[in-house]
Amino acid sequence: MQQGQKAYEVMILAGHSREPTLLSVETGEPRKALVRIRGHSMLSYVVNALRDSGCMRRLVLVGISSGDVPDLRPGCPVAHLPDRHDIVDNILAAIDALDTQDRALMCSTDIPLLTPETVRDFVTRCEESGADFCYAIVSREVMEARFPGSGRSFRPLVDGAFAGGDLSMIDPDVVLRNVDFARILTARRKSTWRLVKALGFGIILRHLTRCLHIRDAERRAGKILGCSCRAIISPYAELAMDVDKPHQLQLVREAMEER
Repeated sequence: MQQGQKAYEVMILAGHSREPTLLSVETGEPRKALVRIRGHSMLSYVVNALRDSGCMRRLVLVGISSGDVPDLRPGCPVAHLPDRHDIVDNILAAIDALDTQDRALMCSTDIPLLTPETVRDFVTRCEESGADFCYAIVSREVMEARFPGSGRSFRPLVDGAFAGGDLSMIDPDVVLRNVDFARILTARRKSTWRLVKALGFGIILRHLTRCLHIRDAERRAGKILGCSCRAIISPYAELAMDVDKPHQLQLVREAMEER
């Protein structure tokens, strides 16, 4: 762990769709967290990276029971919660189980290339920002240099084009104060235009005229949420190399072979 860095409560959301996906049909595993790569579940790779980073002091795992992942070695206390089959409801359940009023890390299960160095770098940048809500993003240049053909979606800004990462740091109280807005954002997360609309007319105008900066979105989000918000630009493409589709699973398998 880097000097001055502390360990955090971590929420991992392992809920899954009730409807078949291309990935579940391809792998025969309806729960993405349990898709196996080189003999281990994707979830176990994520947990190992968090554990080895030294940044995790306790894990709240939503959607996976203790018997589902026999190779899970978190190295810290774990609370297992059932899947509510809704992203926001899963987050609220995890927050309720947290043993802290401090900021907490939130992670998905489908970034099996996550490394301890990536986690430590993200946490350091969050701590330096001092923001209540930090969200990881990765530039198109970084993604395409590391994973050409990844199929990620990039949102165009004046600062560049960015894909969302799968690691965040949040103040639990901010979420509890903004549950309705959280539901709006999660419902619109697949559409850049619908996300922009949720932030108001000024952001819409800047988006349409291609004058939208990261700082504009940060300020507007902070005003809506009543907190400080920061987009953390990560130099690690692994943070945004999530596995949603079969070809992305193949890319990850090839990357692991290279390792």
